[in-house]
Amino acid sequence: MKIKFDSTYPQAYQVVPAEVRSGAETTCRLFFPGTVEAGGKDGVNLEVAPRNAAAWIGTFAFGYPSPPALTAVLGCPDEGMLCVVSAGQGYTVRAVDPHRWTKLAPFPILQAIPIPSQRIIVFADFTTLTAYRNEAVLWETDQLSFDGIDITEVAQGYLKGTGWDAPEQKEIAFIVDLETGFHRFSS
Repeated sequence: MKIKFDSTYPQAYQVVPAEVRSGAETTCRLFFPGTVEAGGKDGVNLEVAPRNAAAWIGTFAFGYPSPPALTAVLGCPDEGMLCVVSAGQGYTVRAVDPHRWTKLAPFPILQAIPIPSQRIIVFADFTTLTAYRNEAVLWETDQLSFDGIDITEVAQGYLKGTGWDAPEQKEIAFIVDLETGFHRFSS
């Protein structure tokens, strides 16, 4: 599985794909969701090395079993936090304290768009957009599409895209205010 790495935001840690071997491991290994050490579901294996703390390995459970679900690692506006999307399931985690984590609400995540001017990451699923600042939801749009969203432009203060309108059998354009999540459809 190919992992997309995004370093739009500064990061106080390093993240690399981890090779997990059977036998004794010297690095702490945690399974997400839950941050349990005893084992968990299969997922993306990452080694996280914070600047001033011990490295750890995270296995982030896969979410959605097929494309177009996203698999990615992104920095967050808080440089000590990382965002992992594992086959559409999103998590935010404190690099120095991986027991402080959040499972993200949009599912499956198909796109993740960091927007530094607003200090947010916007996540797209099949029908809506959700903006997070670190682990907190700032806003979520109402339904923008029946099946798939295409982000076409991100500009100062707004985002434009298209979605599928099933009753009308056509693509429709929308614009979303990045501060509030208020949206309107345009022609």
